[in-house]
Amino acid sequence: MTYKSFIKIGLAAFVALNMSGCFVNLIKQEYKDSLLEDEKQWYVYKFTLKDGREFEPIWKEAQSTMSFDTEENRIFGVSVCNNYFATFALKGKKLKLSATGASRRLCHPSESSGYEFWFVRSLEGEFVVEKEGKEMRLKGEHATYYLRK
Repeated sequence: MTYKSFIKIGLAAFVALNMSGCFVNLIKQEYKDSLLEDEKQWYVYKFTLKDGREFEPIWKEAQSTMSFDTEENRIFGVSVCNNYFATFALKGKKLKLSATGASRRLCHPSESSGYEFWFVRSLEGEFVVEKEGKEMRLKGEHATYYLRK
């Protein structure tokens, strides 16, 4: 085998491997986009904790939101009156949330503070994404979030 042949074969193998990697990344991105629907806002109409406590926004006008930015792998929204954020990784239907944080405005009425505390605190960890039409559930070890469009 000549040096030129060796270089051509090596270059062809490199191009083939690189193209297959791009294809796999494209498939992963399409799946992520269809599962989380980038740039779509979801409304969290309730969440439940592992111990059975159920939380709903304390007044009708207050809607908790959840948006997914699949380009930057981050989640963000409004719990009741505070903004929250986290980073995520998606593998199949498992969503891992980390680096969760929130703004710290005082909300009125004060009952919303408990809702917001548990809303943000329970976001950390791994969740299974279950999606049916215009509804989605994020089932985690500590809490389940119920969302709709």
